[in-house]
Amino acid sequence: METDESGLLPKLLKTALLPVVDQSTCEKSLRRDISPNTKLCAGYTNGTGTCKGDSGSGLVFSQRHYASNRNGGKEPERFYIHGIVSNSAKLEGTNECDDKNYSVFTKISAFVEWVQETINKYEI
Repeated sequence: METDESGLLPKLLKTALLPVVDQSTCEKSLRRDISPNTKLCAGYTNGTGTCKGDSGSGLVFSQRHYASNRNGGKEPERFYIHGIVSNSAKLEGTNECDDKNYSVFTKISAFVEWVQETINKYEI
């Protein structure tokens, strides 16, 4: 997580609603291939996206609409992690974030077996 000007971690974490972007649109914008088996893209090209310090943050989806359609909406809203920030686009020739481009997330579903094996191995 990135620190502020004083070197301290922020007191309030930021969130953004990011739509998932289809693979071909993302690849054209980023000018590189994205593995559809292990990666997905999300974000906007309006300055809303991920940047330095966001790596490892989650891309979560709400199941609110499913819950409200069952049992008369009495179920609590649930969130499911679908991705982890993998990398942000960089401005060409720099190490600065290109917040006018999409962000790449690692698909959690592609690594569930590995996560379970690791948990079992270390008895976490």
